[in-house]
Amino acid sequence: MSTTHPTPTTDKLHKRFSLRTILHLKSDARPRTSSDASAPPVAFRSRIFPRPRAQSLDHVADGAPRVNGRRASTSGSSAVDGESKELPLRPTSSVYKDLPSLPNGVQDIVATAVPVPESVPVPSSVEEDGLEGLAKEGIVEKVGLGPNSTRAEDALNNFDDAVGTTTNPDGAVAKYVTPIKTILDASGATEAIHSGLDSLMENIPWLMKGLDEVARIHPVVTVAVLAFKAVYNMELTRRENDRRILSLYVEMKDMITVLIQLRDVRDPEDVGLDGKPISARLQGLAKQTADDIKNCANACDTYSKKRLLVKVLKGYVWEERLVEFVGTFQQRKTEFEQALTMHIARTVERMDRTLAGVKITADAINERVALFMRVFETFVPSAEAELRDLVNQKGDPKTVQNNETLLLELSEQETRLDPRRNTGRGIRTNTIKDLKEELRLDLDVALQKNLETFDGKFELYHRQLREELAQFIHEENNQLLTAMREGPHDRIENEELRGIWKEMNWRRNVKSRLFVMTLRDHFRERVEDIKHSRVFGDPPSNLQRVDAWALQFVSVPWLQPIMEAFDDDGSGYITISEVNAFTRALPVSLGWSLQHWIAYWAVGWRLTTAQYREQIHGIFAQMFALRSKLLPENRQGADFYLNKVWQSTVELTLAFKVDDLPSDVQISRILPYAQYEEERIRRNLLDIRYDIDALDTVYVVAGKDSERLEKYVLILIYLLLRRDLEIFTFAQTNPLHPDELPNSAASLEWVFDAAVFRVRDLTEFYRQHKLNVGTQFETVASGLFTYYNDSRPLWSMNTYEDPPFGSSREQELKDHHTGPPLPSPFSPAISVPRSFLTYKPPEGLPFITSGYEAPTLAFSPPDENAAATLKSILGQWNGFLYTESEYPYSPMTSFTFLQSQASSQAFGGTGRHFSNEEFMIRGTCHQDERGVVHVRFHLSYAISGEEYYVGHVDPTGALVGYHSWDQDISESKHTDRFILKQVSQEIMSQRPSPSSLLQEGKARHWWHFATSCVLTEVRRRSWNWSYFQGRRRVRKRYLELNLRLYEYGRPLDEDENEEYLLLRRSLTPADALYYRSLGDYILHIIPEHYRGLGGPRLMCLDCPPPSAEDFTDTIDFCDLVCAQTVVTHAERSYLEDGNPHTTEHSLLKIRTVLNFRDMPDLRKKAQEALQVAYDRLDGTPPRSSAGDFPMPSPCCAVCQAELQLPCWFCVDCSGTFICDSCESSTLLACMSCAQPYCQPTWYYGEDSRDTFTCNRCSVKGIKPYIEPASKHVYTHPLVRVSSRPRADGDALSLGTDDRLLALERRVEDMDAKLDRLENRLGGELLKINQTLESVQQALQLIVSRVAKADA
Repeated sequence: MSTTHPTPTTDKLHKRFSLRTILHLKSDARPRTSSDASAPPVAFRSRIFPRPRAQSLDHVADGAPRVNGRRASTSGSSAVDGESKELPLRPTSSVYKDLPSLPNGVQDIVATAVPVPESVPVPSSVEEDGLEGLAKEGIVEKVGLGPNSTRAEDALNNFDDAVGTTTNPDGAVAKYVTPIKTILDASGATEAIHSGLDSLMENIPWLMKGLDEVARIHPVVTVAVLAFKAVYNMELTRRENDRRILSLYVEMKDMITVLIQLRDVRDPEDVGLDGKPISARLQGLAKQTADDIKNCANACDTYSKKRLLVKVLKGYVWEERLVEFVGTFQQRKTEFEQALTMHIARTVERMDRTLAGVKITADAINERVALFMRVFETFVPSAEAELRDLVNQKGDPKTVQNNETLLLELSEQETRLDPRRNTGRGIRTNTIKDLKEELRLDLDVALQKNLETFDGKFELYHRQLREELAQFIHEENNQLLTAMREGPHDRIENEELRGIWKEMNWRRNVKSRLFVMTLRDHFRERVEDIKHSRVFGDPPSNLQRVDAWALQFVSVPWLQPIMEAFDDDGSGYITISEVNAFTRALPVSLGWSLQHWIAYWAVGWRLTTAQYREQIHGIFAQMFALRSKLLPENRQGADFYLNKVWQSTVELTLAFKVDDLPSDVQISRILPYAQYEEERIRRNLLDIRYDIDALDTVYVVAGKDSERLEKYVLILIYLLLRRDLEIFTFAQTNPLHPDELPNSAASLEWVFDAAVFRVRDLTEFYRQHKLNVGTQFETVASGLFTYYNDSRPLWSMNTYEDPPFGSSREQELKDHHTGPPLPSPFSPAISVPRSFLTYKPPEGLPFITSGYEAPTLAFSPPDENAAATLKSILGQWNGFLYTESEYPYSPMTSFTFLQSQASSQAFGGTGRHFSNEEFMIRGTCHQDERGVVHVRFHLSYAISGEEYYVGHVDPTGALVGYHSWDQDISESKHTDRFILKQVSQEIMSQRPSPSSLLQEGKARHWWHFATSCVLTEVRRRSWNWSYFQGRRRVRKRYLELNLRLYEYGRPLDEDENEEYLLLRRSLTPADALYYRSLGDYILHIIPEHYRGLGGPRLMCLDCPPPSAEDFTDTIDFCDLVCAQTVVTHAERSYLEDGNPHTTEHSLLKIRTVLNFRDMPDLRKKAQEALQVAYDRLDGTPPRSSAGDFPMPSPCCAVCQAELQLPCWFCVDCSGTFICDSCESSTLLACMSCAQPYCQPTWYYGEDSRDTFTCNRCSVKGIKPYIEPASKHVYTHPLVRVSSRPRADGDALSLGTDDRLLALERRVEDMDAKLDRLENRLGGELLKINQTLESVQQALQLIVSRVAKADA
């Protein structure tokens, strides 16, 4: 059955095309000829409708029907195969809200002018005749109405009707068509941005080559071209790209592409129609564009380094700044187009018309910027979007930024969403203080700070690109000569290799093995020719220079390294460009022959790399030895540095094969190039101040052959380590900025990242070529990347008995000196001056005591003419911020209101937040008809912003109300409240919470408040010991709980949280400021272990199991309470299923950071010490007659009390037991009076000036009677001793011999006790003698004075 398919009417098509013709006329601003009217403007049509829909149904040659351009199925039940299309976003209402009134309901159509495919019912089945089935389904009837059109096309058809009926077509165009054109352009802009991102890198090689050509012709634009190429090279090396940043690079690329048109202006001094040469016209514009490009790249670089939570809380500020560059680039693009028009257009009329076409208005730029702000919302990464939602649930960003409890909670969520934050480059476990400081950092300050590093990197890129551009210009100038040569071999620059290539008739590439073997045969023939010429007296030619010593290394045993040296991409083929790259890499200043150069890569590189390997190990030995000599405030940074750097470094150095190095090569033959490379990289590091802040910086520092990381990686690591060793030496006597060593670690981590990506690239290459990956890594670069490919053999439990890295801690201190840094194996040592520290060292004490000083703002009485309402609130107000569930949620705040001259009801003042940030007060007050005084004021911080307060004075005289960081304050929106009273800070600290006064028993709270105020005031005025003792107790307990709440340790339970709130309430603003500085200092002192542990660390000695692949996977706890937890395979995947950690396992306690290098040695010693402890408790004699573990008495070494299990046993001391009570209080025994005293500092005992005496003996000058070097301190590791686990089959009774042996042991123990008693009595006798001497001297003085008086 045949079916006729009607086609669209000519009238419809004519109307559709005629409207597009009108649009084209308006856009081009030129008249159309009659010949143009017959066809639509295709270019413009594709711009408005980039994806025109296909005809719904058409026929193909075979007669099969097509639905939506796809062939329909003709048998069986089948759904029509449709293609989903990516549609642009609908224009927002703001785009079309000002449209004029349109006829025939077109207003509604325009509002949805984005192409939206109409749904067409799909037939459930297609019969034998496909068209008949379609007719039954009603599809043919739909098709008869004409091809499906988009809503945008329908809108255009309606406009055509309106235009056709009007008597003023031009007016209709202005009234209807122009606004719709704007809407259509806006609707496609978003899709254009996405399309630009997808094609960002597609034509970059062509663009770069075109820009080089333009720079060759017009040197004036070189500065802009080099700036663009530099920042694009930086971006190309990023492995993780933010689409928001990439969208800016799309705009930058769109701007710089305009310069390609300069190729049509061949004369660099071409004079435009206005009489101005093009060089003068572009000079200032190119310089300004280069600055814009650099500033944009610096802003993107700074933003990319921000942690996730900072991006969320300050995202709008950053996005506004980034989007500003969109407008800047649009403006520069227009200026370039206008400048080019003056030289490309050859008539004034054409110039005016073209200038009108490229003219851009400020409104258009603003629309473009606004569009990007909307598009940025769609580019937010999922993790950032989730964290942003959490912030919105907590309140506005300003409120969150100033609430430490919320910041702590969000920081924990950030760790979950972005695990790299705690293991990332140079990032310590961020404290709340660190986070708040980063949030307060002004955007311009952050950009300027980052520019210090970015400048050096940018200049490095600039210098290298200038060299490449000079090379390109040189090659282009010789292009004609090259084109006249015979074949591909003429492209080879080295004369000798060119002859070989020509003789072998190779084309563009040759197999690597064949190439190297041909070289070997060629050099052998050369030697024979030279011998022959010497015999017959022939004069030698220029090509007859041969380094005979090098020829032995151009042979089969050295085939692999030579192939690697030539074959950069590892493809197995050597190309002409790779040959030229190999010969260009040889510095002309060395004067080496080709054989010498090849021999270097055959054996010389391995020899020099082995030397750098040994130097790196020596530097690490010095660093570990220096660790205990550093100032306490520098220890945390040093520990962080070593844990981050050592493991990744030894995975490279230990994998490098040194067992088959040749011994018959004179080091002087290969020394010059090693010196040259080291000096070149060192200069590059100096240019960036040794601060590698991104992956691209690694490559720009490496310079040439940057993709072949194995060639230079150990040189780069060595130079960075040598500089860091200077910092370690400096840190023995000078405090460092807390981020100094972590930043140094970050530089090395970027190098390790480059190695990781190099391994990934090689792995992918080997897999594509179906090669064994593990075998290949064992051979390439002498196995340098073996452990980066698979590190399990290095860190498995099997290496515990004989680790391939380092010796024991004590042995290393004996083997390696701790003096100046080791000299370079090839260059003299270069000391790093103090000015090359990345951060300025802190000056002065870190404790803030300025709050206790007299206030500088004195209160003056108000003027007599001041309003009574204002007089009632002037003065000092003290109080708290709180919520219904937490009183207070911050320490006490204090305001002093002073009269302002602004009005009779205005007041002002200044103050200081407990975070040490100053603020200004501005506010007003008024009294309502009921006589209630209402107050509204805000605090202006230089960094944190504006903080708002709204409240009133209640009947008790308290100023109460709501507080927020948002100007719109109301009870329904905010739960943060405040209460202020005009009483002293000491009295306010005792005041009960508002909620407690609303409950039953408020009289009891008032009575307790009254008695507490009286007692506190009496003690404060009397200055007795109980007052200071109480303040010390409050300070220590507050800092302890504050550390556990916000940083490290077991979370507070309900009772501890209530206690913490009471302690917080008891602090005055001066106390809060001082204690905060103390807490910050403590955070920089205590050890910071990995996995977020700080302070003491408990580690299970029985986990992980012997089958574990990584011995660094330990089970750790913060204290004994947490240690009473069973950990299963579900919590720690590296535990064996069914073999969990239990409370019966042995524990090791450490109060210093345990580096991976020391872990096997310490665990082995801890297990031995645990066995010794059990033996001593059982009365077993020492295992060694040499007395490695002398017999201790079974009592606490501090308090001398009888031991009660469980207890602790020192791993480093000679059999020292410590009871739980002394250990939990970190008590030591005074070496003079033997009385317990608290260890005063964390690293006490490591300083030679520590006397191991209590405060009383130190004040009296009593010297210790025992050598302090043998004394136990709490930085020593301890093992937990509980009841000895009894093995199955152990005897339950002892025989006669065993009893006699046990009796002998008891006698030995008694002798040991007597010895200790004698030592103790000796100390007491020494004290008595010293006291008697003092009494005798006093009596003599009295007698002499009496005698003088009598005389």
